[in-house]
Amino acid sequence: MNFDGRTSSFDTKGFIFTVKCGLIAIGLIAFVHMGYVYFFPSSINDDPDNDSNSVKVKDVTYTDHTHLSMIDVVGKMTYSLLSDAGTAIKNFAQNISEKNDSILVTGTTAEESGGSQNINSDEKQLQSESHILTTEDLQIGEKSKVEQQDEVNAKKVKDAEQEVKKIENNDPATVLKKVKAVSYLVGDLDSGQIILEHNSDMVRPMASISKLMTAIVAKDKLNSLDEVVIDQVSIDTFGDAGGFVLGEVLTVDELMHSMIMESSNDAAVALSRFYDEGKKYNPSFVDLMNEQAKKFGMVNTHYDEPTGLSDGNYSTVNDLFTLAWRISTDKEEIYKISRLDKFDIGTTTKHHHHLMKNINPFVKDINFLGGKTGRTDTAKETMLTVFRVQNFAGAKSSKKIVIIVLGTDNRIRDTSLLKQWASLKK
Repeated sequence: MNFDGRTSSFDTKGFIFTVKCGLIAIGLIAFVHMGYVYFFPSSINDDPDNDSNSVKVKDVTYTDHTHLSMIDVVGKMTYSLLSDAGTAIKNFAQNISEKNDSILVTGTTAEESGGSQNINSDEKQLQSESHILTTEDLQIGEKSKVEQQDEVNAKKVKDAEQEVKKIENNDPATVLKKVKAVSYLVGDLDSGQIILEHNSDMVRPMASISKLMTAIVAKDKLNSLDEVVIDQVSIDTFGDAGGFVLGEVLTVDELMHSMIMESSNDAAVALSRFYDEGKKYNPSFVDLMNEQAKKFGMVNTHYDEPTGLSDGNYSTVNDLFTLAWRISTDKEEIYKISRLDKFDIGTTTKHHHHLMKNINPFVKDINFLGGKTGRTDTAKETMLTVFRVQNFAGAKSSKKIVIIVLGTDNRIRDTSLLKQWASLKK
């Protein structure tokens, strides 16, 4: 059985009938050969270099037939013919297997291409978060989509840096005028203080920033070494980030890496379903996400599901600052995962090889400490990013700050501008 759950089909009755016919034919041929060898001694080989007379049938040499019993001759010839028949049957079975494998590969390709048709127009996620090639075969040859997206992100970061440099006199006020996000916030995670905010209590869909709360609940309620089977519901979730295949078995920790680094919707759903199926009572995984938000004091936040695809997952930059601060103080492991460049999972009997590549555009920045990106049509681009910044708000030492933007057309540009503002703030 393959990881995608398909099994090969084989016509057992037809095969048995073919073998029976072959054995009958072999018996008749053996009988004819026996008679020929016994009654026609001219077939004896009088090779002078051979000490005894012999007869050759099907390239097998038999001792002088006058010294053999009828049964011996028949036995030896039948053995030779059966060997040839066995080889033929083996080749026949191998051909059938190769044809079945070909059918399976074709079927997989068709299913994968058809799977992308299940898209709600209101739930289209950023392409960089749904085009992750993780199997070795897909990463050999032409440049991967991940590499292409890396180049796009690198260009956007470079463009943003150049725009910041062009700002006259490095004036903080001029920097802020260029920020286009509907709402944004800059906060000090060391002190828990908000330094800059704009429309901080405006409720907005947060998209995949939702996965930070998914990660918190998963860490609290699941064992990192628990094994999760990837089911059809998870596979059918919009987006192919993670590159998982039906029936694969991965640990909670491995799925956490995929969800945070690659923004895998499949991983988020798999974690949620794993918890819900293991419990026969409420609250559900999503209920726990909402309960945790209330405990944190995130009064304007709600979660409909674990991925962020739904517009029912909404929050404010003020609430998200609270979330960022809680992670910084109690769940730092989530930020550690989110700043990894790559995470490699080798092939085992339970799953394929997966090379997880971080899609965060700031992952190469030495001052990047973690965060999460997001995007849907309604939410537009969203981002929560933690940096280490020098001279923040006049501080003599570096500070850990968080920059949150919601409802922007260019999260990289706006985040870069706010980061520059933070470094200029006196």
